[in-house]
Amino acid sequence: DVVIENKTAFLADKNNVEQFAFHLLNLTENDDLRNNTGNTGRAHVMQHYTFTRLASDADKFYQKLLSQAN
Repeated sequence: DVVIENKTAFLADKNNVEQFAFHLLNLTENDDLRNNTGNTGRAHVMQHYTFTRLASDADKFYQKLLSQAN
């Protein structure tokens, strides 16, 4: 998963404006929380979604399609 709830992002239920506003205000007012969340999110993406991995995943998918065509 790209998002780790309460670590890399804060989620709000669909159409829950109060919950969304709470998270947004909390991030706006808390520098440490905002910086830690951003840094944790960036580190997670850099660790799990590198170009090398994406290229490898695309190659595996392509190879799978080729094997099914034969």
